[in-house]
Amino acid sequence: MAQITVWILVAIALGFVVSVARWQTYVQSMPAGLEFEPAHPEDFSQLNQGQLDQYTEEIASLGFSPIADFKVTAELGKLSPCFFRLFRHPEEGCHAVVSQSFPEKGNSLSQKCWITSFLEQGWTLRTTNESPYALAPLIHLSHYILNFRPNATPADLFQFHVSQRMPIASALNLEVLHSLSTEDVLIKAKEQNWREKQIIKRQNVALSFVKAVWFSLRPQRDLLGDYPSAIAQRQKNSDQ
Repeated sequence: MAQITVWILVAIALGFVVSVARWQTYVQSMPAGLEFEPAHPEDFSQLNQGQLDQYTEEIASLGFSPIADFKVTAELGKLSPCFFRLFRHPEEGCHAVVSQSFPEKGNSLSQKCWITSFLEQGWTLRTTNESPYALAPLIHLSHYILNFRPNATPADLFQFHVSQRMPIASALNLEVLHSLSTEDVLIKAKEQNWREKQIIKRQNVALSFVKAVWFSLRPQRDLLGDYPSAIAQRQKNSDQ
């Protein structure tokens, strides 16, 4: 019995070591140095054109205007070919993205939607119908509020995003940046990606693996960064 227990523990230890090694390879391959190249839907043979048309129609009905289509590549790491269409809401000053990735192995992924607002002092508020993923809390930036709303429609995402943005901006005493150009938005995406890469590089591999597994088992729909502590500090200052 004792010998069996020992072998079980050895097997668990070996499994953990192998898993951590694979996790390290995955983390090291995280892309950085994003580049956005103009693209056309017909450049992607696996693109779900019907789904893209439906998303585009729904997002346009909310007041967004399509800006451009892009192909995303990376100077470092591994990045599956990715198509995305960028939209802007002229009245609300926020942006929407519809994207689809095409892994080298397996089928292409379903299209996802993001609604993003940029605030002063580097704060970003983003709402997506993507499901929470294991890497998200490990690369999360301090001034970044991310809300996962899996399978939500663009209308639901937009309504939730706008309803959350006003109290958040008010609580932080920050203005929404309404007049960002397309180039500004792409630069912010590049900066965020690069900072995320630096964050994950500084983490202990084994500990980050454990955190990723824990998040997969108990996913959170809202990643708030430093927002709670920033509000607490403002309240403390106002009470003095």
